[in-house]
Amino acid sequence: MGVKEVEWRENADFLKKAMIGFAVVFLITYGVALAEQNMPSNDYSTHADWASMIEWGRLGEYFRNTIAYPLWHFGVKFCESVLAVNLCKAAALVTALFNGFAYVSVLGIWKATHAHKLQKDKIVFWAVSLFLINPLYAPWFNSNYYLGQTAPNVWHNPTNIAVKGFAVASFGLVVWLLHKKEEKNRKLLPYLLLSAALVLSALAKPSFLQGFIPGLGIFIVLRLFLERKRFPFKFYVKLCAACVPAVAVLLLQSLATFFNTDYIRPESKIRIGWGTVLYQWTPSLFVSFLLSFAFPLFVFVLNFKKLIRKEEIQVMLCYEAAAWLEAVLLYEEGSAFGQANFTWAGLLSAFIVWCVMLYYFIVELYDSEGYGTIRKKVTVYGGILLFAGHLLFGVIYWYRLFSQVARY
Repeated sequence: MGVKEVEWRENADFLKKAMIGFAVVFLITYGVALAEQNMPSNDYSTHADWASMIEWGRLGEYFRNTIAYPLWHFGVKFCESVLAVNLCKAAALVTALFNGFAYVSVLGIWKATHAHKLQKDKIVFWAVSLFLINPLYAPWFNSNYYLGQTAPNVWHNPTNIAVKGFAVASFGLVVWLLHKKEEKNRKLLPYLLLSAALVLSALAKPSFLQGFIPGLGIFIVLRLFLERKRFPFKFYVKLCAACVPAVAVLLLQSLATFFNTDYIRPESKIRIGWGTVLYQWTPSLFVSFLLSFAFPLFVFVLNFKKLIRKEEIQVMLCYEAAAWLEAVLLYEEGSAFGQANFTWAGLLSAFIVWCVMLYYFIVELYDSEGYGTIRKKVTVYGGILLFAGHLLFGVIYWYRLFSQVARY
């Protein structure tokens, strides 16, 4: 059997497993999205109602006065009006497809980043698991599993699911460009793709950009300080230029939300206060952070010297810091106070953190270097144990949400 034939069979086998993984992610999302709509008050029904209000000839008015991030709503309206799908099922279908796209984005980014270090027949399991993991649970600390913690997988909000794929693609493109910045490659296509992904992320939900743009700014300042005379100024100018269209959309969304008297929350005002919203549900921001990020922190700390020098890790840390501080410091005064809308940036950044740190864990897991050493055993067995805990509580959370709502 030739090398090409072996490679073809491996790729075919991987594609088959990847399709099975897509089906799993699609079904678990579709099921809980459908079940959520049985509740008397839920985000799916609210957003679906807004989707049904779309008039294709009056999109500007819809953007200003109904919802400023209508990408999910466009998909639902298309399914309802063109494909004649029931509104409830259309909401579940579109949400499941968006989460499936996020799954494909994760596989694509993992395979594009040193794919030779990952075993193709293994990464599908880890990718599917990534869409089920959630914080560890300590009922003696906080009886609310979701509230107060930072959940990378949120099931009750369709637009948060809609933006995940674009967030992964945008982050992955930035990392790819950083890896290529030393090469004399003047192609504009990667920058155009990044710009498009960022704009689509804003139209799906602006929460990704709310954390990522300031985080990227912090990273650029950090690199300027570290590199000084070696700082590739032209590269970062092009990188920032790729972000301009998305920032313009974000600005329009902010104007429509907070400075438009015809909007659904005209009385909302942005305020600053340390943990003003989160302390309603958690007695300690620090403990909640540990419960949410136990596995990523474990992987990062054990591989600190190796990881901290990587630019993708630095971008991730800057992004997470900006998003977490936004969740802790900012809140809306008025009717939207209890909705904790500024925590969405932190929820999305948590998924990116998990995506990145899980990648480096599975690289370490399948790497034979250091096999049999104490450090390797601690990394592998400790990581698997922590990951299993996050996965177990994530599955239980999904099941309870699905079964309780379905029985309502």
